[in-house]
Amino acid sequence: MDAQHLIAYGVHALQVLDINALMVLATVGALAIGDYTEGAAIVLFAVAAWLEAGCGRRARDAVSAVVAMQPATATLADSGKSRRLTLEMFQSLQD
Repeated sequence: MDAQHLIAYGVHALQVLDINALMVLATVGALAIGDYTEGAAIVLFAVAAWLEAGCGRRARDAVSAVVAMQPATATLADSGKSRRLTLEMFQSLQD
């Protein structure tokens, strides 16, 4: 097995070559050849991906917080009368 296959196998086995590593390599390559505009574009893309991940995490946390606020009972007002129902009782009325 030659060196390239060993490196490829090691990267695959350790799973160290993710999108972040590829962007770092692309940025270093762009800077090495003097293409600063391309390097800046890659960095901006990485920052956008980081911001997107943070926003997604906050959105999931917000949805989880709203779901956790679900009440155990509900008050049903019908024809001037009100009664407290559990979620199961309310769902059986819907069927």
